[in-house]
Amino acid sequence: FLLPDGNGELIPLGALSWGELKAGKVWTLVTYMFLHGSLFHLAGNMLVLFFSGRGVLAMLGRRHLLIIYFGGGMVGAIAQVLIDKDVPLIGASAGVVATLIALAALIPEQVVYLLLFFVIPVRMKMKTVALVVVVMDLAMMAGELLGVFSLGIGNLAHLGGALFGWLYIKRGLSGSGRRTAYSEQAGRWLNRF
Repeated sequence: FLLPDGNGELIPLGALSWGELKAGKVWTLVTYMFLHGSLFHLAGNMLVLFFSGRGVLAMLGRRHLLIIYFGGGMVGAIAQVLIDKDVPLIGASAGVVATLIALAALIPEQVVYLLLFFVIPVRMKMKTVALVVVVMDLAMMAGELLGVFSLGIGNLAHLGGALFGWLYIKRGLSGSGRRTAYSEQAGRWLNRF
């Protein structure tokens, strides 16, 4: 469903835009995460969320996973909308990237196997996976700013989500003995591999 936003532009119902926020529709900071542009967009996000979310859930629990996902999604959305006010934002990517980066911050040395293009097996440490995701987003953002290409991807949303996920693990879990409990739980989880 397409509806006019606060600026008179037609956007999908529940999408986030600067006009929607100016019109007081703050709930779009959450609803945009449940909309996707295509089945491939949805499947890609859900696949990454399934694997990274399982790890965060096993180590930190449901409450922290939800904070990372929704917090990363909202911080990423704000970053994207403040800089690129003209384009409506949809997709769970900012929250998914926050979850992936949080997992990489929790277990940076863990080796994982990925299928590049769903065919080529690649072996990497989680910290390398996180670095590749961030560098790709920076490169795509630079390409769009320089006018080399226009992919219509919310790279700033991804980077905002990545920053939130990393800061949540590095700063949010550092107090009052949480690190010790996390370390013990992470050790038990890693022994399952």
